[in-house]
Amino acid sequence: MSTLSVNKELSEDERLDAAAVRLMYRMSIFGSTAGTLIAAAVGVYFWLWHDTYLAPGWILFFALVMIVRVVVYLAYRKADDVESNPASWLLAAQLTMLASGLGWGAAAVLFYDFNPLITVTVVASMGISGILLLAPSNKIMVSFSAPLFLPLLYVLVMSGEPVAWFTGGILAVLGATMAVHARHMQDGLRESLKLAYENERLAEVSSESNKEVEEANQKLREEAKVRESVEDQLRGAKIAAEAANMAKDEFLATMSHEIRTPLNGILPILDILRGTQLNTSQQDYLNTAFQSSKHLLTIIDDILDYSKIEAGKLALETVGLNLKELLDSVVRLMSGSAAKKKIELKSSIEPGVRLAMRGDPVRLRQVLTNLVSNAIKFTDTGGVTLTVSKRQEFASETELLFTVKDTGIGMDKETAERLFKPFSQADASTTRTYGGTGLGLVICKRLVELMGGKIGVKSQPRRGSVFWFTVRLKKSLGDMEGSQKQLTDSRILILSKDEDLRKRLEVFAQRWEARVTTTARVKDAANKLQNASRLGGTWAFDVMIVDAEDLGEESISLVHDVRKDKKLNEMGIMVLTPSGELGVTERTLSHIAARMRNSSQGAMKETLESLLSGGGGQDASVSERELAYAASQDVASGRLKGHVLLVEDNPVNANVAQKLLDVLGMTFEWTKNGREGLEKLVDNPDQFDAVLMDCMMPVMDGYTATREWRTHESNKNWSPKPIVAMTANAMAGDREKCLEAGMDDYMSKPLNRGLLHGMLAKWIDQGKDGTKPVKRPKPEPTTKEINSVAAAPQPRDEIINEAVIGDLMDIMGDDFCDLITVYLDDSPKSLRQLAKAVDRGTVPELIGPSHSLKSTSANLGALRLSELCKSLEHDARQGSAPKAAERVGRIVQLYKKVAVELKKIRQEYKAAS
Repeated sequence: MSTLSVNKELSEDERLDAAAVRLMYRMSIFGSTAGTLIAAAVGVYFWLWHDTYLAPGWILFFALVMIVRVVVYLAYRKADDVESNPASWLLAAQLTMLASGLGWGAAAVLFYDFNPLITVTVVASMGISGILLLAPSNKIMVSFSAPLFLPLLYVLVMSGEPVAWFTGGILAVLGATMAVHARHMQDGLRESLKLAYENERLAEVSSESNKEVEEANQKLREEAKVRESVEDQLRGAKIAAEAANMAKDEFLATMSHEIRTPLNGILPILDILRGTQLNTSQQDYLNTAFQSSKHLLTIIDDILDYSKIEAGKLALETVGLNLKELLDSVVRLMSGSAAKKKIELKSSIEPGVRLAMRGDPVRLRQVLTNLVSNAIKFTDTGGVTLTVSKRQEFASETELLFTVKDTGIGMDKETAERLFKPFSQADASTTRTYGGTGLGLVICKRLVELMGGKIGVKSQPRRGSVFWFTVRLKKSLGDMEGSQKQLTDSRILILSKDEDLRKRLEVFAQRWEARVTTTARVKDAANKLQNASRLGGTWAFDVMIVDAEDLGEESISLVHDVRKDKKLNEMGIMVLTPSGELGVTERTLSHIAARMRNSSQGAMKETLESLLSGGGGQDASVSERELAYAASQDVASGRLKGHVLLVEDNPVNANVAQKLLDVLGMTFEWTKNGREGLEKLVDNPDQFDAVLMDCMMPVMDGYTATREWRTHESNKNWSPKPIVAMTANAMAGDREKCLEAGMDDYMSKPLNRGLLHGMLAKWIDQGKDGTKPVKRPKPEPTTKEINSVAAAPQPRDEIINEAVIGDLMDIMGDDFCDLITVYLDDSPKSLRQLAKAVDRGTVPELIGPSHSLKSTSANLGALRLSELCKSLEHDARQGSAPKAAERVGRIVQLYKKVAVELKKIRQEYKAAS
């Protein structure tokens, strides 16, 4: 039915009302359905989680309202007097919307005491969206909005809480703003309809009489001017709409901050309480509150993710990732949920899929986690299987197919088609039973599309579902043509108790033209690795093959120790197992691969070359959101050491942060704004190891305080102090804003122990990006300590480490004596250079000889001498070497003892050979 095809006997105002009524009825089914579904979700929430008997009646009321609206809509579609009697149909629509408004207004009164946050958020959102959707008719808009907002504002005002008054004021201003925008839209619509009716009348006048052509043309020209005016108004309406959209983004950002701020006072405290002594009932209550708070945070994060994607502000990164580790991390994260339901959760990677890829591991993990979580949620028996296979391969990319198969309830075709639409689930009963916002799959769809892929589902009722998606990932540099490293001249260490296996692998290595060393003992393998790494260069091992079947936990411990050693953690490791699958304990380790013990020569060679090229993978980063309060998260038990400056204006947030710091073993000082924090830093620059900086504070915000401190540091030529942002803002661009201000990292509230522990350990214990951490220098050894080392005589092992010497003999063979001779001939030169530097008083000249003597002494087992040289080199690089003459003298004395012992060892070795 055309908007203009109305009864011409009506007046202009009546025709405009008829057109407005027609638009309202077109939107009525969508509005009633959406409103009823949301009402059902809210009612079920209060019914189940707050056990209120009011919720069922409230849900029934909305069901009745929906039935009435559907009946009125059907009657309207069949009626013959729509065009001649618009007032009656306008009244009918007005009454149904009045009922809906009264229902939502009642919700504000009925449910406010149970959960003010959700009640205010949902009711206010319905009112604001209703204002915009009902803009064509002012009467209907008022009928819906007035009974909705007035009770809401009433309960906020009567609550007596300043926060509630402030929220009510915001809602009042926002509602008034939306009403003004709606009024502008209504005026524009009516003006457009007026113009359309006038053009229709002019066309009829023009056809009736040729005599009136000129007059009609004149009127058309006049109407053209009117049209331009209307277009100007429409442009203004567009600008207003864009402003409304910006207001929506600002509203989301504000609400995110306002909701996260109180959550920061809830989640960490609940987390801390979970570690205290409680009885069973108290623990159950606490876990319920904790899980509900996590669920609320998840809903907030989903809405923010959706908003970022819709606004085009979500960017993907391209970094190295390991597919197996990524899948294992998803399985670990979801294993707790699967175990609770007693269902099996497993993953597999089909042959031919390279583990090393480049892409966005955080977003890929987000998609997989969402799909696996849904599969577990809808599966009561059987299991869930996550599989990766290769579809196509290109020059620099590989297209992979990910599938998540479950044995759950399944769904029909019509239901499956609705899954990837915003705020949609299978049906109302599913929503009530399983919960959810309906945004997860929409976010997955958009993320997969951003990664150049597609997503879909195949399912049958009661026969399970298979969710699938494809993505294109870039190949790792080791897989690119011409970049794969070969095994020729590489050094391989083989650790196995199985003599036949060692011989077979030695044959393989000879064919690959690699240099191989074998051993049957874990301790011997560890010593060989350490000694080879000290020699460096071509002595260092490139790959280690570990037979885990016979060695058991010893081999796993060795792998862990290797990964903790900074000199060895880049070495590739192949673990041989009966199944070819890595155990749980190895899944978090980088540059590691698995092979069956009876694998072919070609398969082993391919894996080893991938490890040499860095294809074994790297530890994939985990997003802050996944780390925060994950069900399977093990909070780090290690206590930290250090003194932190906490800059936070909110007393609740400050109290939470102080408790978390205390639990982690950190000491701290608290300031209430950026100005006070800046003054503390300026007065005591060496007192604090790091700064936790809130962003939004009175007097001086965190951004300004950071900029001024960085300027101060630059002027004083000081080392940068780690500053970590700690804010409730979580919208796109907030992290970048913090980094641009000079902060080093970013944490969004609410905080948790694991996240805070990892952040402080990163910036205080490990340093930024693996560089030297910002720490106060170690105290100098006292004269007593230095002289005590020179006390005579000392056992050989305190001067020369005999284990190092023994391994060095095994590695170098007949060249061992020559190595000692070179050391004894070359070291005196370094000692003379140290003496000259002391005489001249030039500290920089101490660096070179102390560095050289440090390395060569360590290689030959003179570890204490190496430590003294290392300490001297460290201080010289800092520009100051206190007691340099005394320390050089101690180095000379200790070297003399080292030289004596090395000469004895050389003589003993020659005599034995």
